[in-house]
Amino acid sequence: MTSIIWTTIGFTVFAAFMPLILKMVLPHKITTQEIILSIVGSVVVSLIVLILNFVTIPTNIEIWHGQVTEKKRERVSCSHQYKCGETCSGTGSNRICTPNYCDEHSYDIDWAVYNTVDRRSTIPRVDRRGMTMPSRWDAVIVGEPYSREFLYRDYLQLNEHSLFNQGKVEADYDIPNYPRVYDFYRANLALRTHTSTQINLEDWNNSIRERLEDWGQRHQVNLIIVFTEYNRNYFEWLKHQWNGGRKK
Repeated sequence: MTSIIWTTIGFTVFAAFMPLILKMVLPHKITTQEIILSIVGSVVVSLIVLILNFVTIPTNIEIWHGQVTEKKRERVSCSHQYKCGETCSGTGSNRICTPNYCDEHSYDIDWAVYNTVDRRSTIPRVDRRGMTMPSRWDAVIVGEPYSREFLYRDYLQLNEHSLFNQGKVEADYDIPNYPRVYDFYRANLALRTHTSTQINLEDWNNSIRERLEDWGQRHQVNLIIVFTEYNRNYFEWLKHQWNGGRKK
């Protein structure tokens, strides 16, 4: 990404100074207006190229892991207002009025969950003001694993010769969906391809989450275990389908 930005900046600078260079080299006169138009046009073209680079790069979702550090019932400013009057100025056709809004309540309540991933998140309110404790917030345990999804630009998808695309195997396997966060901050990271596989996924998921409380922050890793009855080629096929996993 950095190389794209610097390339665009370099192109802009080069294009901006080109009229000045031509003015010194060429015998005919280049007017100041032409120089200004050339610079403005170069900047506009460069910005369009930069925007297209951002738009065309595919995005993906990665999962960060940490733990819950605290939960709080917090008073916050009221988020509900009503029109309680207006302020006017001028007379006749020149009279202009601006509505005034007042808070419906003196405060609202947020049910906050503090963590080591995105610092603070909130559990949705049960009522408009948040006066009733959400059962999900009540179930939050300080010290339990916390996972969060983040969107990022996946440059590997643009490269067909990526290391993660090597060793492609042509086969028809059942590929599980890449794990997603559910129930606000939980993630199932132990998967299986066959229901006949005798494995306690709940125990494995709990074990992985507990380890990622520390590993996720210290080493910036995500751990996914897939239990399968397929042969060893399945790993290569899964790696190809998941494009080597997700960045973290």
